[in-house]
Amino acid sequence: MKSTKFDQSPNFEERLTVAIPADLKAKVFAHATRRGLPASILVREALIAFTSGKAA
Repeated sequence: MKSTKFDQSPNFEERLTVAIPADLKAKVFAHATRRGLPASILVREALIAFTSGKAA
């Protein structure tokens, strides 16, 4: 049976690999866990906010 933990089934064609400090990675994963999201979705949301001028 396929997992249905997340309602989203993204079909993205592009990938981006970035290097970040270990402490930032830990914060991203902790924040994503608190929100019940995969880290990739949290990062995607942050990038969308940043590029649209809505990031703090």
